[in-house]
Amino acid sequence: MNHYRALLLVACLASPLAFAAAGMPASSQQDMSSAHPSRGMTMQQVQDRFGAPQQKMAPEPSTAQGPLKPPIVRWVYPQFIVYFERGYVIHTVLTHPREAPAPHTSNPPQH
Repeated sequence: MNHYRALLLVACLASPLAFAAAGMPASSQQDMSSAHPSRGMTMQQVQDRFGAPQQKMAPEPSTAQGPLKPPIVRWVYPQFIVYFERGYVIHTVLTHPREAPAPHTSNPPQH
């Protein structure tokens, strides 16, 4: 059991080192998480902090069946989609604008 505690301690101490090695200060991890809702926030906390979502998506009745399959509600914001279970954030997915396709030219460039 002591090996697990030692391993956990090493993992906790290595996290700031990994950010430093990547050229990212450890405080950036907190900055990144504050840019979107974090797990455990309530719907009210998300709305107070990030405003009203562009779209609130209700769960499909076929996906919510019984206590082991609770309904999942999605809120869509421009930068992310928030997934709620029983009124609490369980996951946030960052969205990225699609890259514009390269313009099609009928004449290939001449070199």
